[in-house]
Amino acid sequence: MKQVKSILNIRKFVLALFANCLICLVVFWLFLFSFVHASTYYVRTDGNDDCNGLTDIGGTTDNCAFRTIQKGIQTALGGDNVIVRMGNYTNETLASVRSGSSGNLITIEAATGETVSIARITIDHNYHVIKGFTVSSPVAAGAIQLNGNYNQALYNTILGNNRADSNMSNGFGIIGNYNIISYNTLDGQNNGENTSFTVGFDFGGDYNEVTYNLVKDTNSIERVFEMNGNYNRIAYNEVRNVKWTIGDASHPDIFQVWGTEGGHDWIVENNYFHDFEGQVGNLGIDGNDAGWYNWVFRNNVFANIIMEFFIYFPIELYNNTFYRVTTINTCTIFQTAYRNGAVKLRNNAFIECGCSENNGFYNSGEDADYNFVSNTATGGTKNYFNEPHGINGGNPQLISYNNNCTVNTCDFNIQSSSVLINKGVAISGISTDYVGTSRPQGLGWDIGAFEYSGVKIPLPPSLYLK
Repeated sequence: MKQVKSILNIRKFVLALFANCLICLVVFWLFLFSFVHASTYYVRTDGNDDCNGLTDIGGTTDNCAFRTIQKGIQTALGGDNVIVRMGNYTNETLASVRSGSSGNLITIEAATGETVSIARITIDHNYHVIKGFTVSSPVAAGAIQLNGNYNQALYNTILGNNRADSNMSNGFGIIGNYNIISYNTLDGQNNGENTSFTVGFDFGGDYNEVTYNLVKDTNSIERVFEMNGNYNRIAYNEVRNVKWTIGDASHPDIFQVWGTEGGHDWIVENNYFHDFEGQVGNLGIDGNDAGWYNWVFRNNVFANIIMEFFIYFPIELYNNTFYRVTTINTCTIFQTAYRNGAVKLRNNAFIECGCSENNGFYNSGEDADYNFVSNTATGGTKNYFNEPHGINGGNPQLISYNNNCTVNTCDFNIQSSSVLINKGVAISGISTDYVGTSRPQGLGWDIGAFEYSGVKIPLPPSLYLK
């Protein structure tokens, strides 16, 4: 009897050992497959789509690079990379064909340090990375169109194109959700007098991040940010040297939205907008402000902008620096046309903005306090300025300023004797300033985008592109 039990125990042990080994073997093969499966494909102008794409050499068949980017896109699965070598691929129509997955993105990228030119690319699927391309958008289309979710567009250069004013030419079309658009340059330089983007970034989805991008040297861009959707964030971007051809039907706006569908929970923070021949923006609606709420602009710098900001629904502006904003046409920075109290302003510095003969600040309907105004960059008071805790006049002691911050160096950090120090009020949800310095540094919050710390950290967002 004992012998039988021993035999049964041995059999159980062997079966258990076999089962455990089988599980280990399955896990091992799954682990190994996850590495074996990820492939790198190459595209070259001397390749061929009859090749397998697995080797970075030219050829016509077998072990050589593809000729077209689209062949690489069609071949790549989740976790795969498609590396494109230098050359002009603008004759291709590029579009995604399948989704990757979380942790297994499909990456389509230009080879490091090489110029790879494409006409445009549309991503209708999820989990892609589009990286390092030079893109020239055709009329009536986005250069990089992100219709899917969880995609990334990184380190691309998008050139403006000659277009008629009635046609749309977007740098980015962002229809999907949870996309990241970072470290890209939208450049209109040397591309013709009427070269521009009608829209730089055209939002339509939710939870998208647009960070560390540079928009520069454009002519008569209709707007930089078309702001539809919800829960989107615009941060650490630089917009500079935007020209407006007088007589062009569309004057430039940094921000614009118009409609009745509603949009909420936007964050615009730590951006540098300067030398802009147009309006700060036009946030407009038709009829009422239902559905439009929780729009926050904080820690931004606005400098040398010739026109005002039209606002038709509630927004909040905290700790922004405005230098020489509304230098033509009007004396008032904010025009709010819907209802009193629609705009809440705290800790903003308005330096040499608007007219000298009146407040040069905002309408009487705003909810405003703890702000600073001065008639010049070094002081001077404004008439009709009346806030319980506001500061009218005195020297903000900016480190450097100029009426052209593209050609000249401007640094809107403040110095140790600035009248802005310790004159602000604490704002929930904000813990740092424009360059990441903790707030507060002294006895209280400082007014403007910069908290004085004794350490000079002038970091325009475009430095992150280098």
